Amino acid sequence: MLKNGRAAGADGVTAELLKGAEKPISEALHKVITNVWSTGRVPAEWKKGIIVSLYKGKGSQSEYSSYRPISLLSVSGKYLHISFWRAFSLYLTSAADLNSLVILLGGLLWMPY
Repeated sequence: MLKNGRAAGADGVTAELLKGAEKPISEALHKVITNVWSTGRVPAEWKKGIIVSLYKGKGSQSEYSSYRPISLLSVSGKYLHISFWRAFSLYLTSAADLNSLVILLGGLLWMPY
């Protein structure tokens, strides 16, 4: 699910921290995720990304074309994203019809007529 050995995002949380979390930490994360699900409000730190230039390993280090940008995103936010898409995928595989999907999304699905 989440890969180890990756840099943390703006919130400073790593995949290893979440995977090895003791009960109080995992319960706190569960509480935050449950709150996100019920309110639709995602913590600001989970929305932030840190953009870093990474040397490609070839070419002159003094030329910008020798670098590529990467975004360091919140691991907690990634976990929320993965959880959402797993639940959404389960729903889609068991959805009886498109109307149920529109209701699930709160009517936010654009339907061309």
